[in-house]
Amino acid sequence: SIAVAGPNSRALLAAVIETIDFADEAFPFMGVRQGRLGEIDLLVARLSFSGETAYEVFSGAGHGLTVWEKLLSAGAPYAIVPYGIEALGTLRIEKGHVSGAELDGRTTLGDLGLARMASKKKSFIGQALMGRPGLIDPQRLQLVGLVSASQQALRSGAHLVNAPDAREPGRSLGHVTSTTFSPALDKQIALALLEGGLAHAGETVFVTDPVRSGTHVAATVVDARFYDPDGSRMHG
Repeated sequence: SIAVAGPNSRALLAAVIETIDFADEAFPFMGVRQGRLGEIDLLVARLSFSGETAYEVFSGAGHGLTVWEKLLSAGAPYAIVPYGIEALGTLRIEKGHVSGAELDGRTTLGDLGLARMASKKKSFIGQALMGRPGLIDPQRLQLVGLVSASQQALRSGAHLVNAPDAREPGRSLGHVTSTTFSPALDKQIALALLEGGLAHAGETVFVTDPVRSGTHVAATVVDARFYDPDGSRMHG
């Protein structure tokens, strides 16, 4: 598949893909439609891992390069550029999207702030576990955002502690899962799992990594949705 993302993604695809109405009402988020690019059959899904208005364009394997080249050519008026996994990773961290580092086999929907996704009308695998005392303990490791207080990078895998003294950091309260420099915010940010989660919003924790890098960095606990928290760019 080819991901097409950004504020002009809808206009670009509407200009070159036939038989699909790309209007927001006709093609809502999470929708899937069939269309054609010339003689090539396509499947288009409106999905976003980046937090922007975005689509994934699927074609037969033999047509992939042709579709790629046609989209790049048609996107020239919009200053289209290819983007890589590193850029996508930064975008998803800015939005608080969880990925492999947060989905480590121990976290629950509640830990990640996604409990509303669980149906209240029908049964599903894992439903019986959602009410277990140990899995709804408010002191479980829960997803938060971190902002470096000094613009020093926050390293993935580093522990979160309360003590400002790196020589006596105290026990671990959680750990950093994903980290990046945010161009949109001009800050060093990270996603982390912290005991009690957003009950500690606004507080300072210390990101400590004495073995690998010898760092002990102050950071502020914030909501994991650093950028466009209401999702207006994705639904625009």
